[in-house]
Amino acid sequence: MQKLLPLLSLILLLGIKNNVSGQNIAPVAQPVAIDSAERVKKIMNTIDICTKAIDSKSQDNAMLSSTYAIRGTGYLSLKEYNKAISDYTTAMALNPMLLEGYYRKAIAYEGLKDYQSAIKQYEMLLSYNKDNQRATASIYNSIAWLQLQLKQYDKAIKSDSIALSLQPSMNEAYVTRGRVYLAKGKNELAILDFTTAMGGYENKKKPLSMLYAGRADAEVKLKKYKEALNDYSAALKLEPDYKYAIWNRAGCYNMNGDYQLAADDYNTAIKFYNGDNKNLSKLYDDRARMEIGMQQYQKAISDDSVAISLNNKYAPAYWDQAGAYAQNADFQLSINGYEACMDFYKSDKTITALIYSNIANEEYFLKEYPKVIHASNAAIAFDSKSWEAYFNRGRAYLKTQDKDDAMADFDKVLKLDTTKKSSEYAFVLFYMGKPDAAIDIMQKNVIATTDSYLLLNHYYNLACLYSLMNKPDEANSYLKKCVDGGYSKKYAIADSDLDNIRNTDEFKAMINK
Repeated sequence: MQKLLPLLSLILLLGIKNNVSGQNIAPVAQPVAIDSAERVKKIMNTIDICTKAIDSKSQDNAMLSSTYAIRGTGYLSLKEYNKAISDYTTAMALNPMLLEGYYRKAIAYEGLKDYQSAIKQYEMLLSYNKDNQRATASIYNSIAWLQLQLKQYDKAIKSDSIALSLQPSMNEAYVTRGRVYLAKGKNELAILDFTTAMGGYENKKKPLSMLYAGRADAEVKLKKYKEALNDYSAALKLEPDYKYAIWNRAGCYNMNGDYQLAADDYNTAIKFYNGDNKNLSKLYDDRARMEIGMQQYQKAISDDSVAISLNNKYAPAYWDQAGAYAQNADFQLSINGYEACMDFYKSDKTITALIYSNIANEEYFLKEYPKVIHASNAAIAFDSKSWEAYFNRGRAYLKTQDKDDAMADFDKVLKLDTTKKSSEYAFVLFYMGKPDAAIDIMQKNVIATTDSYLLLNHYYNLACLYSLMNKPDEANSYLKKCVDGGYSKKYAIADSDLDNIRNTDEFKAMINK
């Protein structure tokens, strides 16, 4: 039997997502970037002049406030945020009407990622702008952006809605709200807001490129892959070096089955992240996940080895590599990989249970049945509703001639798997004397599946079922579909479910081809 690759389970459990395309089009003007040594020298000189003036104690309060503010702006430009906050606090104590202080302190707090303090500065600024709708709208938009960073999505939507009620054509508010909708999974609304915002950036390549990429991200989540590919390509036409869009387009090509185009984009994206080991690790793992889907297991193993060498704390790379080892019939290496995952997920009982179930599955192929039972017991201890664990233990009990315990475990699978569609459910029906019902489930899965990778899994499980039923013609027919599709012959050789067809001419021809 072939279970779905463990990486798919991890994606569902952890919600692994595409890389986020770009940053938001910031609603607040950031300090001018330091673009040269000469500019830094000028800023430092200004700071020195201000410091001498402050130390001289020769200025009145109004002048002193201005001097502190100028020095604070210098520190802000140098990204010395704490010093900037200190200077603007002093400047505002000397001159309470120095309104730009609230704004500058908000930027500094944002630089420190202290978003809540930044919000407080903007909220204090609101009381001074009651009669200025444009300024008030801009402040609410800035607050919404900070609430987005804090994942306060409902508050962010409310803030941006206020901004838009004051300034209906405020494109920045549509952008921010679109990002919030995207984060909340309200993808149709995100697409609508990004599309609306595009009208305000027709002649601005970078923000327009970000909007196309953001809309594409939402389309991917809706599985509108062709629309997403068009939008990613539009983003890259405007900004050819937009690395986020290149990376996400690679993932979209992969999901659309355009594997060579995906590989080309992954190769391009990797070049843009030279020196950024954390993102490079994710990129190599993303490419490995694509290669697993293409049954290119050695390539996937190699890419995940690179991913781990770049960031040995990136857990999905260990998980995906373990899955690739399993598909390549390197079962002990797969077990080692899953064991390496343990420390990363020890606080999550559901995932820990899944790891033990995966280990039990590989031990079964190694015919280590007592170890299968031990790993399954551990899985059940962490998650008593894990039907995979009961299935693996039940199979092991059958091999050790403990039929009563096996049937008890299989009965658990039938009760726990409410979908009644999994391969485990189908195989349990077979073991409990209902082979026709088992075949019916798997054939319905074939009809309902359009994904080529999942389809191969269903074909393989049908081959195993027919082999166990001692129907070699049907078993070899489905196995040939798998092998022709690139399925691992090593896996088929190791699978005891295929023992009944192993000596047939058709099986030998497939393996030796």
